[in-house]
Amino acid sequence: MNRDKLPAGFPTKLILEAVKIVMRFNVFEFDGTIIKQLTGTAMGTPMACTYSMIYYAYHEISTLLHKYKRHLLYYKRFIDDGCGLWNDLDDPSAWDSFRKDVNDFGKLRWEVEERSREVNFLDLTITINDSNRTETRTYQKPMNLYLYLHHASAHPPGVLKGMIYGCMRRYYLQNSRRSDFLMMIRLLRDRLVARGHNRALLNDMMVEAAQKIEFGQHNQIQEEIDSNERTFLHVQYHPNGISRRQLRKAFDDTCNMFTGTEAAIKQVTVAFSRPPNLKDKLTSAKLREVAGKEVSIFQP
Repeated sequence: MNRDKLPAGFPTKLILEAVKIVMRFNVFEFDGTIIKQLTGTAMGTPMACTYSMIYYAYHEISTLLHKYKRHLLYYKRFIDDGCGLWNDLDDPSAWDSFRKDVNDFGKLRWEVEERSREVNFLDLTITINDSNRTETRTYQKPMNLYLYLHHASAHPPGVLKGMIYGCMRRYYLQNSRRSDFLMMIRLLRDRLVARGHNRALLNDMMVEAAQKIEFGQHNQIQEEIDSNERTFLHVQYHPNGISRRQLRKAFDDTCNMFTGTEAAIKQVTVAFSRPPNLKDKLTSAKLREVAGKEVSIFQP
């Protein structure tokens, strides 16, 4: 590493230690076979994303951001997806030089799109409008199948409600224009209807979620409860089983004798666990290998 180009405090030692760890345990399993990857980082390992981010960050800090700081007004990257603001200033050829330097590091090869006033970055479409102001809207890939929970899936009702609230809040934060926000909500509802959900029920859930989002109810500060004053009831969920409300009522009716004592419980949380599903039943189990005829005997 050329440490002269690195800013003070750059964790060079940490990077070197991370490299040693990653390359020592750079293994993955495929179809029962343990494989050690000699070039690059094994996908799925705990350190893969962190290592890859740090790996290219060295080139960004020591070369790209240092050499093109006059032109690169803004630059952000998440793993293998980056975007920035570029200013030609008095050197139009700097852009071609920058594109070349991006790929002048290791074996990585990046696709650099042409400059534009609109770009898709992660799940956002970022636009510089005619007033030179930045606008954003939700971006979804064309190949997205939108495989939301099917209406026949044995999940607690709160799962669907929570998913709707989470999606709507994300759309609310991502879309500068209200019309784009409302369009995303309509698309979400239509896609859930296509998965068999009741349109009227979805409308009620979405209205409730919209009220919480737009009136800031999600930011309400809740009372802090000591861990000794709360309890969790763990129950396997069944569509025709006992409901959360019935469980809480049974708990209150049975345990109200402890009110006012040290054993009193202020909050009861019913934690449903999912029952076995088709994946559990259909996914093949791993076969035991015959001793002495193992496919792989590699030990990290």
